[in-house]
Amino acid sequence: MDVLKTVKANNNDVGGRKFEMNDMSYIVRGLGYIKNLSEVRKYSCREDGTTPILVKDVATVQMGGDLRLGIFDENGEGEAVGGIVVMRYGENADRVIADMKQNG
Repeated sequence: MDVLKTVKANNNDVGGRKFEMNDMSYIVRGLGYIKNLSEVRKYSCREDGTTPILVKDVATVQMGGDLRLGIFDENGEGEAVGGIVVMRYGENADRVIADMKQNG
């Protein structure tokens, strides 16, 4: 929690990720920009007497791809792509469904 508070306090603008601790998953998310990772590594998240404990001392800071928080499975045979169809007001639902099945 000290790391989360530190990143938030030092950056109004920060991206984040999911991490797991004690069988719980936490998602750290913010709005904005970080110039480089070395800045985040140097943030002080607490002190041991007069010695600052930096984020790099207690965590790994790295860039990563976007997280997948959900997976579609097709008939238990593997992953599939999913989507949502939004129908315009006044359209015929049966026709829209039939068109989607035909044209995918």
